[in-house]
Amino acid sequence: MSLEDLRARIDAIDSELLRLLNERSECSVEVGKIKRAANAEVYVPERERVLLENLLARHTGPLPPKAVG
Repeated sequence: MSLEDLRARIDAIDSELLRLLNERSECSVEVGKIKRAANAEVYVPERERVLLENLLARHTGPLPPKAVG
C-alpha cells in the first residue's frame, strides 16, 4: 500500500469513527431522556465500569489499554 492509499484509508476510517461517535451520542441522549422520564439515575458508575471492562476485554489493538479505558 502506498502512502497516499494509507492516508485515504485513515481519512475514511476517521469519517466512519465520527459517524459512529455521533450515533452513539444520539443513543446516549435518548437513554438520558428515558431515565429522566422514569426519574432514574442518569449516571450509573457500575454501568460505566462494566462498559469499560467489556471494551478492555475485547481490545486487541496497538493502543495501550490506558488509551481505551
